[in-house]
Amino acid sequence: MAGQAQQQPPKQRLRFKGKLYQKGQSTDALLKRVKTLRAELAEMEQDAVQVDSLDGVKVELVQANLMLHKDKAVKANVACCLADLLRLYAPDAPYTVNELKDIFQFFLHQLTLPNAGLSKPSGPQYPEYFYLLESLSNVKSVVLVCDTPNADEMMTDYFKAFFELTRPDMSKNVEICMADILVQLIDECVTLPNEVLEILLANFSTKAVKHTPAAHNMTVIVCGATKDRLQKHVAQYFTEVIVAAAEEEDPDAKMEAFQTAHSLIVQINRAVPSLLLNVIPQLEQELKAEDAQLRALATKMLGQMFAEKPSQKSGEGGDLAKKYASTWKAWLGRAYDKSVTLRTVWVEATKDLLISQPGLGGDLTQNLRDKLLEPDERVRAAMAKVLGELDYETLLHHVEKSVLLDLAERCKDRKLLVRQEALKSLGKMFHNAYPEIESHDPAATQQFAWIPSQIVKVVYTGGAEVSQSVAATVEEYILPPPSNSDDEVAWTNRLLLVVKFMEPDALKALLRLTNLILSKPSAYDAFVEACEAYNGGAGAEKDPAVRATLVMCIKRIASQCSEPQKAANDLHSFAKLNDARIYKLLRQSFDPQQDVKSLVKSRNEALRRVENASASIIETMKEFVRGGSSLILNRSSIPTLLKKLQQSRNDFSASQLAGASQFQQSQAGVSESQTQSQTMTMASVPDMEAYKASSKQLLEFVTKNRPQMLVAHVPELIKLLTDEGNPILAQVVLQALAAVARWSPDKVPMDRKLTDRVSKYARNGTRLQAKFASKLLSITGGLDNLGGTQSKRSTSSSTAGNATSIAYQALEEILEGLAKGLGKATGEQQVANLEALAQFFKHAPDASENVAASVVKVILAEILMKPWKGGDDEKTNTEDDWVDDDHLTSELQAKLLSLTVLTKRCQAFASTESANEMAKPIFRLLWAILSQGEARDLGTPAPAKARMRLAAALCVLKLARFQPYERSIGREYFNLAFALQDESFNVRNLLLNKLLTYLSRQKLTSRFVAMAFLVAFDPEEENRRMVEGYAAKMSSALPNAEMRLRLLDMSFVRFLHLLANHPDFSKETTDELAQFVRYVEFFLKCIANQQNVSLLFYLATRLKGVRDAESQGSSENLYALSELAQLVIKRRAAQSGWTIESYAGKITLPSDIFKPLPSREVQKELYERQHLPEELVKSLSEMVKPQRSQKVSEVDMKKRNTKRERERESNAAMRVIMSLLAHRYPCIL
Repeated sequence: MAGQAQQQPPKQRLRFKGKLYQKGQSTDALLKRVKTLRAELAEMEQDAVQVDSLDGVKVELVQANLMLHKDKAVKANVACCLADLLRLYAPDAPYTVNELKDIFQFFLHQLTLPNAGLSKPSGPQYPEYFYLLESLSNVKSVVLVCDTPNADEMMTDYFKAFFELTRPDMSKNVEICMADILVQLIDECVTLPNEVLEILLANFSTKAVKHTPAAHNMTVIVCGATKDRLQKHVAQYFTEVIVAAAEEEDPDAKMEAFQTAHSLIVQINRAVPSLLLNVIPQLEQELKAEDAQLRALATKMLGQMFAEKPSQKSGEGGDLAKKYASTWKAWLGRAYDKSVTLRTVWVEATKDLLISQPGLGGDLTQNLRDKLLEPDERVRAAMAKVLGELDYETLLHHVEKSVLLDLAERCKDRKLLVRQEALKSLGKMFHNAYPEIESHDPAATQQFAWIPSQIVKVVYTGGAEVSQSVAATVEEYILPPPSNSDDEVAWTNRLLLVVKFMEPDALKALLRLTNLILSKPSAYDAFVEACEAYNGGAGAEKDPAVRATLVMCIKRIASQCSEPQKAANDLHSFAKLNDARIYKLLRQSFDPQQDVKSLVKSRNEALRRVENASASIIETMKEFVRGGSSLILNRSSIPTLLKKLQQSRNDFSASQLAGASQFQQSQAGVSESQTQSQTMTMASVPDMEAYKASSKQLLEFVTKNRPQMLVAHVPELIKLLTDEGNPILAQVVLQALAAVARWSPDKVPMDRKLTDRVSKYARNGTRLQAKFASKLLSITGGLDNLGGTQSKRSTSSSTAGNATSIAYQALEEILEGLAKGLGKATGEQQVANLEALAQFFKHAPDASENVAASVVKVILAEILMKPWKGGDDEKTNTEDDWVDDDHLTSELQAKLLSLTVLTKRCQAFASTESANEMAKPIFRLLWAILSQGEARDLGTPAPAKARMRLAAALCVLKLARFQPYERSIGREYFNLAFALQDESFNVRNLLLNKLLTYLSRQKLTSRFVAMAFLVAFDPEEENRRMVEGYAAKMSSALPNAEMRLRLLDMSFVRFLHLLANHPDFSKETTDELAQFVRYVEFFLKCIANQQNVSLLFYLATRLKGVRDAESQGSSENLYALSELAQLVIKRRAAQSGWTIESYAGKITLPSDIFKPLPSREVQKELYERQHLPEELVKSLSEMVKPQRSQKVSEVDMKKRNTKRERERESNAAMRVIMSLLAHRYPCIL
């Protein structure tokens, strides 16, 4: 042991001799001696020095003449010497506590000297200052501060000074040492000063993070290293702050204090979440507080905290929900809080959670779905908005499709705010996902491809406001217009992709949004012309009809806007602007022959000029321009659509051909309910077939509704007709050329080559090829047309004349051949021949009349009257009540087309004197088929009979559009009406659809309106809704009370007359009579309102003053229905709070179905006699609330009479104006 001790090196002794400071000594000499001492001390190793040799300099270094020397270099080196002494004496302190206090104050002063110390790295003494700082950190001598008097104050001074000293460009080593010193102080202090805690927490504030990031970073380091020591102090601090805030009397000050504290908690959680170990439970308790504002604040802050990702500075966090499971569960429960505001806050907080913490998505799914079904619209709207703000990746991987499907349902919400947010959110989702869907990503396709279909179907759920919202969403997100001409192909391809995944109903809605179904000139064109005539008001002063025209146009267009009243005012304001340049731009925007680039340019410039002139009307004008222009399907789309029809498999990539199979595989795990909600017509076929089918649909739609768009492409269409290997392409091209020719025959040059080609298709083509080829030849070769399609050809053109001659010769040859071969033809060839003959009979009636007799003979004897053979298609003979188009046998097709041929012949000669004579046998045939499903007993199976009944009914409707034929329909009217109650849904549905279409376009007289309401008992809601929609649309579109009376209200008496002749009507039992209450209720639901309820009651009473024109039995039924209707009207008025007043006018009932009673005595007897069972009268009367007294004061009566006089004068003037407008603007009626 002694030997080992002798082997240890001897301890060093300080070699420095003499005093450091001598009186009269120069500063340089002093500095030299201090540096010498500092160098020797720095070289000495701790535990290897004889500390008694340091006693001399130890005492001298703390003298005032050194520590307070005026020279900075002297003091800096003295500080370094003192730091070394503390190192060498460690672990014992060489000074008294008072001396230590002075020393550490001296250290702090040196380190934080202004314009010196650590704040000036370029300063001459900076190495000494850093040496001092490093020594305090490494040696940990700074912990002696905790032993000094007033240690809390000095510790606070160190924290203040160090944080004030930090800056972004500070050396990293300096920052580490400073942070280490502060950590040592916290670890060694007996009690943590409140000021120190406040300094630390202040550096977590949002302001500190933004303005003093260096101090914030150092705080994070310090707190991260001392979190165990600080946790209880932090919890105590926030407890005191929150308690103090709760005691605030001023509500605003109270909430501000709460917000400040909670904001600080969020910032701490973002940087050092472990500091909040004991704070999170406090926040959990706040979630259950009585104060709704405090609950909302806690919900918001916890939502932010749960959403935090791991801190980049401390590496902590990101798993708060896992660590505090009970708090997470409590927070989820706030989704169902009684406060609407709090539920909205919760919803808004889910956005960051879904993005930053996707692993929590499973816990949120049910809550998200529930919030989309919230009773309060603000919560539903907030949830829809949040989903729309999520990024593509989050929606794809971490939001279940069920949530998106629920969001789609909110597009039909009854609240405007919710609908708009849902539509916008879904639109954004599809827009963001489109590149991936286009690239055939199976996941993206499965998650988002169904969205456009669901969006456009929303138009079926509401009125004009809904349609405008859908149209805006489609334009902005689903099918945005191309920015330049280079994007036109991509723009059309996007349309095709959207159509590929659309359900049939959705495609119909989308085509409606194209605005191509508007007749030209449309109401929008009429409005522009009316504005020009109005001339800012000057035109109305010269001609009052100008103002009336403008008002009519404004009313028509405003009814299609989201806010009709505002739109009407805005449109009138626009008319006052009288900007000729805008009028020109609008015409260009509405011109179907404009390419999309020009259309977008014109539209944008027009809206820009409107906004500059009157910014308040810009939203209405956007709706106006959108409603009149075609930015979904345009002339520029045609080349791409034609190209798709020409493409073969070699033109598609392998991914495109295989895209569908990938999509199908992705559907394997989708539930049945989800699959049903996302039915996609063409989603299961590759792009090639889907794009071909979609292109065909779109081109056919353009051909039918806007052939003007095809005019520029006629040369290309003629060229494509040479491709005989593509039958679908040939069919579409022939259809397009025929449509263009019908619009303007001069636009299709029928030379010999083209005529021969078209003739070939007319003779030997498929059914549809023959149809359109014959139509084209008929229009271009027919010299005169009796059916109303008058030739628009200019007779001055010799070229046109030659073309007509060539086409006419071909037409005659084909007609003769078809007539001779019709009886011999069989199967598909016979069907094609009948299609061709139908077109010839319609568009070239004179030329066709030469063969008409032989054709009609063959049709009657060898087709319609021929017994049913069947056998070539088993599905026609099934027990079903219907056969789809795809499964029609050629035999059934021939019978159906035979009716079409006969009907078109009658149509063509409707304006001739022989019309009625020609139509009589056709009508007899149609009525027979309508009743029996066949001309006579031919053994026709039930599905085929249903198709024949429908065809006969449709043919009757087509003929009824012509006045001579409409007048010839007598009591057979009932057979047509009761076809709407056919046993087959398809018969009812398709007939009703055609009926309402004709009525909407006023192609049928008002006598046919009544039959539509027979759907009251239809088992399918779809048909009832169709009638309700028609009634609502007509009610809003009719311009005045007179037209409403004629077209809608008067249908009530015809409807009751129809019911009186109903085969099911019986007065034998009360129950049988009571069933007809439903008919009247349905009519009132569709038509009745506060304004016309008195009129309807008056009409019901008038029926007891007439008799049925043909049947006494029906008259008795009519009187019973009159009383029944009166009681039901009273009940409806009582339920709706309407007042039934005496109707002041006098109305003549239709003379075609009613006759006057023979005498007043009979009339009196009928009025006094009750025709309903007393039991039914009592039952209906009990539900009628007492009406307000019918008595009115003399003053009220005078006011009412004056008002009626004004209405009569207004109606008289309107009749004059309507007669002037009817010819020029049929579209606005």
